[in-house]
Amino acid sequence: MENHTDEVARAYAILTALKENVPKDRDYVDEDYVHEYHKALDHLGQLGFDAKEFEIPRQWMKPVTRLVPDVRVDDGEPHNSPGP
Repeated sequence: MENHTDEVARAYAILTALKENVPKDRDYVDEDYVHEYHKALDHLGQLGFDAKEFEIPRQWMKPVTRLVPDVRVDDGEPHNSPGP
């Protein structure tokens, strides 16, 4: 394995930033975080590190439907509707 200190440091910085910035006020993580996490692990893999055991299995990922409360529609009444 070659000396890739800078690249390893960058991957570690990405992983650390993801860990520190993941929202802690809910019980799920947006798919974008998982994607960035896997990109950092892939980068380590390209450098010769075996990081496969740290990947989040696809079957653990579940779609989340968020509701935005009190959305006003043309009738002027509050309604719940799917969030973004």
